[in-house]
Amino acid sequence: MHRIPANAVHLFDFDQSRRRFTAPMIGMNKTKEETLSNTPHTLAEEFPSQLDAIHSLKVSDTRFAKLLQEYDEVNDQIHRSETRVDLLSEEAEQGLRRRRMALKDAIAAGLSAAK
Repeated sequence: MHRIPANAVHLFDFDQSRRRFTAPMIGMNKTKEETLSNTPHTLAEEFPSQLDAIHSLKVSDTRFAKLLQEYDEVNDQIHRSETRVDLLSEEAEQGLRRRRMALKDAIAAGLSAAK
């Protein structure tokens, strides 16, 4: 069995407050840590061509910003359930999926209204 030496350099740290693994960015002139995540259904994936509109609405409309925050929280809960980090009943997970879809519809409606 291989043991990791106590003085080994760890490339990844678990950020307890964000519940994600982070790694310092090396090269490319980036100095801050960037969150590493493979969470599916992020807003960037769901609305790739509307990221600028999402950002401007987030800054100007607190109601829209709360929708975005809730979407991210629900999406993270679903991902944590799918990866078995948090155990939820099938009914609870399905409820979260329905909530995520309703939030996505509300975000799409907000983006359409802002055009």
